[in-house]
Amino acid sequence: MPVKVYDEAEKIIAFALLESQLAFALDNAGVDQNFQAHLATCGVTTLARFVHMAEDVVELKKVLEKDLGLVLGESMALRLICCDVVNAWTNAKAVLAKKCEMTAEARVSETALAVGTGDHKVMLAAYTAKHGKLNKSEVPGRYFLGTKIEEVVENEPKPELLTEVSCKQDHESDIWTPCFNEQGQVRTRKGSLTKVAPPIDGDDLRKRHRLIGNAWIMAHMNHTNRPWLKNVTPKTWSDFTDFVMGELVAKFQVELPNGKMTALPAWSTVLHYEFQIRKAAYELVAEGVPMEKALESAMKDGNLRQLHFTTPCQFALNSKPIQQVVRNHTDLADNIRNAFPAIEDRKVPKGKAKGKGKKGVKGGKNDKVKKGKGGKAKGVCYAFNNGTACDANCGFNHICQTCKGEHPRTECPNPRA
Repeated sequence: MPVKVYDEAEKIIAFALLESQLAFALDNAGVDQNFQAHLATCGVTTLARFVHMAEDVVELKKVLEKDLGLVLGESMALRLICCDVVNAWTNAKAVLAKKCEMTAEARVSETALAVGTGDHKVMLAAYTAKHGKLNKSEVPGRYFLGTKIEEVVENEPKPELLTEVSCKQDHESDIWTPCFNEQGQVRTRKGSLTKVAPPIDGDDLRKRHRLIGNAWIMAHMNHTNRPWLKNVTPKTWSDFTDFVMGELVAKFQVELPNGKMTALPAWSTVLHYEFQIRKAAYELVAEGVPMEKALESAMKDGNLRQLHFTTPCQFALNSKPIQQVVRNHTDLADNIRNAFPAIEDRKVPKGKAKGKGKKGVKGGKNDKVKKGKGGKAKGVCYAFNNGTACDANCGFNHICQTCKGEHPRTECPNPRA
């Protein structure tokens, strides 16, 4: 059948089907645009399909004439189109071979390979057709998406560090860095030079979750034979964000006996618990559980919540500020002093204190010390002496520990007495 003549609208639709690398190969070789549209309409939309149409140039010409209607003997124009197609096919074959070599090398060295610009566009177009258009801040970066695709290939998802969840508009500079694999071998890894800042609030966390979800969806479009990603949608991860930022986590509060509500959990505790949920969910995925079910199960895991959220919140609730500790006389030094009064405040047994001015009972400086029950002397309030507020119900004498006057030691007129 002869090559159909396509109008402009049909060409636009056909060009949208072409993979970017194939479109570049055809344009670079100067292939007629009408025949490019004809190739796309006949299903030759990717670089791999175009290259593997034939084993050599002779077979390629037979395919062009028999299956694509490019009869070489009809005119010189058709023969020239055939020459351009052969040229594009030769270049595409070399490009595909190099691409396969790089992919194989990355698999052997266990390093993540950044998604090619063309593949990135194809996956983004497939996502847009199914779930709608994305803003640039919601499109996963090439390196982050490449990492997720590598995990899909291995069927072993790993919990992401939120500082590595980058989008398309984040600046990504290529850099080779040495790293150790699990076997202790030194490898080089190509990745992004810059890292994004950790999320500081719920809006930032929602953006990161949206990027993670979109990356998994786009990776599944590249590997459609992974059942654990089959039912993942943007709503899967937005529901997870709602859980983390809801009343059970970020807004979690309980009512105290005095009627007041406890403070909101620390943001670091929220992020720690969020990471543990993702980690537990991915462990379930590695066991064969679909991702949406794994996330739901991890969110309902009571042991996980008790260990990584409830217990840290309880410890934070029971801890008291330093100012309150000092005000309530729980300072360690004051406890020791009040438990063991100074030697001069104790009653000395008979025969031990002689003469006036001794630190005993008679003629000394204890004349102003108040007596408790049974005539026993009480200790000096060291909180009062240090200028700390005291409600006078501490059970100790509010007198100067230096001169025994009715003033604290900090106001003593004769501190060396």
